[in-house]
Amino acid sequence: PRPPHASGLVVAGLLLGLTMSHHMGVLILLPLMVPFAVWPARRQPLRVWLAAAAAWLVGLTPNLLLIVFSHRPDPPVIWWPPVETIGELLRVMSGGPFKKLLFAVPLDRAAVNLAIFPFRLFFGLPLVGLFAALAGLFVALRDDRPVFLLLGAIIAITVVHAANYDVLDPEVFLLPALPAAA
Repeated sequence: PRPPHASGLVVAGLLLGLTMSHHMGVLILLPLMVPFAVWPARRQPLRVWLAAAAAWLVGLTPNLLLIVFSHRPDPPVIWWPPVETIGELLRVMSGGPFKKLLFAVPLDRAAVNLAIFPFRLFFGLPLVGLFAALAGLFVALRDDRPVFLLLGAIIAITVVHAANYDVLDPEVFLLPALPAAA
């Protein structure tokens, strides 16, 4: 197989940064993503890797809005004190305020969450996105079995993660996966 085009690696860096800005939970997927996306690009020159790293940093910049939003008099979503230092920003970026919710679901409730997850997806996510994702998975199964297996593993890990995360809307963790699967 030929190595991926340099611009693909830069776009991958940007998308990883944007995904990490959405939720640091993507880090649990890195063991799957690294061999699939990074290993084939290992022969790219250093300047391409530096461009990918720069794109990753650009993708992380939405986190800087946390500083601005945390200083608003009545922030709509953020309920922690204003972010004043780099350490506080890193704590918020890494999901510090939410860590107590991860794997906080009792085992019996996690099993129920897994069983009802398909229904929550159907009623909680845009139907167009779900159908496009299913069509994309079907095409990947037909045309590119390794991509299908990678997407399937990512979806499985994400569903198990969401089912064990003690929040009211765990299905939103799959929103970023819909365009990728489609």
